[in-house]
Amino acid sequence: MRISLDWVSDYLPTNLSLAEVSERLTATGLEVEKAEVFDAVPGGLRQVVVGEIRSLRQHPNADRLRVTQVDVGAPEWLNIVCGAANVAQGQKVAVAMVGAELHPLGSDSALVIKKSALRGEASEGMICAEDELGLGSNHDGIMVLSPDAPVGQPMAEYLGLESVNVLEIGLTPNRMDAMSHYGVARDLRASMLRDGLDVLWTEPTTVDLSAVKTGATRLTSNDSHSCPQYGALKITGLLGGQASAEPIQQRLRAAGLNPINALVDASNYVMHALGHPLHCFDAAAVQGEIAVRRANAGEKLTTLDGVERTLHAEDQVIANGSAAMCLAGVFGGQQSGVSSSTTSVVVESAWFDPVVTRAMARRHGLHTDASFRYERGVDPAMGLPALELFWTLIEAQFPEAKIEGLDWIRAADSRFLPTVIEVSMDRIAELLGDRLPDEACATILESLDIAVVKQDGPLWTLSLPVYRWDVRREADVAEELLRVWGFNNLAEPEGMRVRSQPEARRNAESLRRIAADYLVAHGLNEVMNLSLTRLSWFSNHPSIPADEVVQVLNPLSQDQAVMRPTLLYSGLETIAYNLKRQEERLAIFEFGRRYGQNSEGRYEAGELGIWLCGTYPDAHYSRPNASANFGILKGLVCGLLQRFGVSFTEVPGTAVAGFWTSRLDLLGPQGETLAYLGWPDSHALEATDVDKPVLASLIQWDALVATAQKVRTSYIEPPRFPKVVRDLALVVPVGTAYGTLVEGLQSAPVKTLESVELFDVYQGKGLPEGSMSYGVRLTFRDTSKTLQDQQVEGTVRRMLEGAEKHCGAKLR
Repeated sequence: MRISLDWVSDYLPTNLSLAEVSERLTATGLEVEKAEVFDAVPGGLRQVVVGEIRSLRQHPNADRLRVTQVDVGAPEWLNIVCGAANVAQGQKVAVAMVGAELHPLGSDSALVIKKSALRGEASEGMICAEDELGLGSNHDGIMVLSPDAPVGQPMAEYLGLESVNVLEIGLTPNRMDAMSHYGVARDLRASMLRDGLDVLWTEPTTVDLSAVKTGATRLTSNDSHSCPQYGALKITGLLGGQASAEPIQQRLRAAGLNPINALVDASNYVMHALGHPLHCFDAAAVQGEIAVRRANAGEKLTTLDGVERTLHAEDQVIANGSAAMCLAGVFGGQQSGVSSSTTSVVVESAWFDPVVTRAMARRHGLHTDASFRYERGVDPAMGLPALELFWTLIEAQFPEAKIEGLDWIRAADSRFLPTVIEVSMDRIAELLGDRLPDEACATILESLDIAVVKQDGPLWTLSLPVYRWDVRREADVAEELLRVWGFNNLAEPEGMRVRSQPEARRNAESLRRIAADYLVAHGLNEVMNLSLTRLSWFSNHPSIPADEVVQVLNPLSQDQAVMRPTLLYSGLETIAYNLKRQEERLAIFEFGRRYGQNSEGRYEAGELGIWLCGTYPDAHYSRPNASANFGILKGLVCGLLQRFGVSFTEVPGTAVAGFWTSRLDLLGPQGETLAYLGWPDSHALEATDVDKPVLASLIQWDALVATAQKVRTSYIEPPRFPKVVRDLALVVPVGTAYGTLVEGLQSAPVKTLESVELFDVYQGKGLPEGSMSYGVRLTFRDTSKTLQDQQVEGTVRRMLEGAEKHCGAKLR
């Protein structure tokens, strides 16, 4: 938000420097991100002053040039050569002195005035025309000023076009009270009072409208909660196309706005001055009646940007007797807006519910200065002062204008009553780490419009101003005291005591870094998606009941309406996004949280998703058409678990609608599920608009971390005795999982078995019908002696017997 210090001085005149103001505001929580000088005209007319032509003579070497002696208030007159036909002795003129930088109208580059010689005569400046100063298009001659113009006065000061200091303030969303020049001045006042500086506070000078007659506009409302306060001021005798006064335009430009016309400029001026939005309706469109209501489903409204919008039944509109005129608190309508033919207006000053306004703005993708303020809650007490300031500006601009009437809808609303809370100054001292003097606390609270109703020892009863929607708790009051008192002013303790608690040797964060490094080293890219996701994916999901999905109250959009119950879909959406941009190699992973709810309440859990699509690993001359396959995905996931030292068992999973067509489950030592691997089914692919096969794994991160933290690393010396390897071809019924065969082989206890590896799978000629063959490599080793063939053969025989009993395996 841009704040003009000249504007702030209307309420709080101060001699503080720009740096001091910036430092004080930043200390109070209004961080000044940038400070700059805003020029009313390009270049700011620096080194351009009022001069008087004291003498004039013909140039000896040029018929169209004159040599002048110009008094600019310096000890010596300036010798300036001028070619204007209207130059005359005794004139007061605009003089650009040597070093001045001018920005002539229509020129892309600046003109720097230098001392020069024109046809042999020295020229020590330039007598300027209007267009040469960037003030207009007139180039008929030099700019002749009033005879009473003070010689030597800077032209910017003489014309009322002085440059002003402007601050760019980064507001936090909760500081609605500071979204105006008045609010910023209020915080600066609190900072100055803290240090005992003299403060001259001035409320805006306006015309009192409290006694204005009513009955000019008939007002109705069918929703007092969404709009408990609505004012309509009718003014006649206007000219809609007339430009606003130059000082108003200059302040709006300094605040980052482009002037439009006197009526719109006045409403924008009020909003940036007091923080309360106003809206002007052409009185002819109002037709004497305004209704605050919800839109009819399917109702149409063409807004000021020329877009015809289909309204939602939850939208709040301002309507006349027949149709909607604007989206309440968000955007005006094209048919009811002010135009060059407008002669009378109805000015709206209202309080709209932040939740309703926010939802409506998000639905229509509109973000306006008005909605920005209404979404955060404007000060209801500023409704009348805003209209009074508006009328003060209009009355000065249009002497013939008059008020036809001011009408209000005001409903009793508890939100408009001051909130009274009790706080303990002892607890606040604990929060701050320092006990502030009671007198200083009372002064700070008073400067922030927080009234101390009662003091009973350390217990204080406070009445909070309505406009401070963000102050409701004891901790909020502590924050208010601290930001004005200043962090740097807190007493430093003599010493600090820190109680350290032992942290798990392998904590979640260290394991996360290990996993990320592992996956990146294998060529995967990390992605990050929002935890908020699409309602359409899970409103009718075949496997996730709708009542188990956590929906968000007042979502920003339908794309962010629920908390994701799985990472699968957001990863698939990322795949789809990249496929549409002709990315053929997609290998990504994401750490995130999934959310759900059941009869016991809401819950969340960590999940690590991995997705492979297209060419992975990278294409190589030895495998030019390599594509991601299940073996590669399984190798990645199993390698990660082995990196953590976690033992696991492979178990065939079942298809799950909306998730997997087929999958493999990896179970931990206690039977806990560590990961799912497989192919996302057609429902998931179609929902996310993916048109290519994808492999995915969902690792249950919390479960994996808990298991990995139990692993204890041990070290052994390299084996001294050789291993013995036996390769077996085992015939099993078709469909027998490899994991089932391994279970059978290991059913007989064998101390010397070191590993079981699969090296071949065969089905076809030479095998009995309905059977298949697994090639299995068994590795044996005894750490205390060399194994004998007879011992190994006996062990293999027992393992084969166990496999035959378990799954019917026979040696081929």
